[in-house]
Amino acid sequence: MKKHIFFYAMCLALCPCLSALSLNGQERQNKANHDWTGTDELTLTVGAPLPGPFIDLISTSGIYNAESVRDTDRRLVLPVFGLEYSSNLTTVIGFGAGVYYGYYQTPVSIPQDGADGLLRTEHSHYMQVMARVRFNWLNREKVRLYSAVGAGILLKYDNEVREDMLPEMPYRWRMLPWFDLCAVGVTVGRKLYGNFQVGIMSSGLITAGIGYRF
Repeated sequence: MKKHIFFYAMCLALCPCLSALSLNGQERQNKANHDWTGTDELTLTVGAPLPGPFIDLISTSGIYNAESVRDTDRRLVLPVFGLEYSSNLTTVIGFGAGVYYGYYQTPVSIPQDGADGLLRTEHSHYMQVMARVRFNWLNREKVRLYSAVGAGILLKYDNEVREDMLPEMPYRWRMLPWFDLCAVGVTVGRKLYGNFQVGIMSSGLITAGIGYRF
């Protein structure tokens, strides 16, 4: 009985100490986190070009001329440029939008009368307009880590130009639903910050950028 009384007394004595340690740890955590509620972010990005399967998905060659043969091995694809805006509704949740532009050109041949084919170059411009929701899972004063999902539309304009540089046909366009998934993103800096993202995104599979927080 005396042992039990001694044990309970020790527990009661340790409780304030454990509680104080817990509060100290929570205070340190709260001081380490930074409250970004009500701030806005504007970011310029440049991303790695979209991979071949995505370009094939949005290509219009097969739609407008079933006989078109594209030389994808000689396709020229430029980086994707973007402008993103995000508003921090809370420290954890942010909502915003992005606009992105990309370009690629593909050699195209169309078989005709048994010849090797009339040679053309398909010039393609595409723009994505996306709405994004961001989940910030690390919030420090100068470093933030986040993931994001988005949805929107892709607008694509292209035409084919012959070897003699005469347009083969007017510009044509196509609109598709599009999606955006950022697996991991990081910003480094307080007001002026650097940005890096990895995922399946309108801005590319890997992007880097610079932004301003206000």
